[in-house]
Amino acid sequence: MGLLDKLSVWLGGGRVEASVLVLGLDNSGKSSLLHALRSADQRPQHDADYFTMVAREELQLALAHPELRARRVPLLVLANKSDDPHALPAAHVAAALGLERISDKPWHVCATSAVSGGELAGGVAWLARQLRDAALQQRR
Repeated sequence: MGLLDKLSVWLGGGRVEASVLVLGLDNSGKSSLLHALRSADQRPQHDADYFTMVAREELQLALAHPELRARRVPLLVLANKSDDPHALPAAHVAAALGLERISDKPWHVCATSAVSGGELAGGVAWLARQLRDAALQQRR
């Protein structure tokens, strides 16, 4: 079972529809992370749109888009290549992206490695909790 299947289970087993924004500089491992998310999945496609954007300015532009600005969508930043000895800690990645200025939506930085899978499941679990909590809030 791949992590996207686990996300569905963590959300209660229902059909998962999500848009996932994958941030990353060139050669940062975005494709490897997506492969790690789908590695054990046998279905050809999930109900997810993958957008690859680069760095802080692009993140700010994306978050300023009316559809994202008007909604409290969670933001998960996967700081890949944490197994590299020169990798920045998650807190430094958050500061470099200016995430501390985001107060209208939950965000989380997860240091991970697409090669080892380290902490990738933890990041997906955080996202699942955020989506589940948002769905519960909408029902109230």
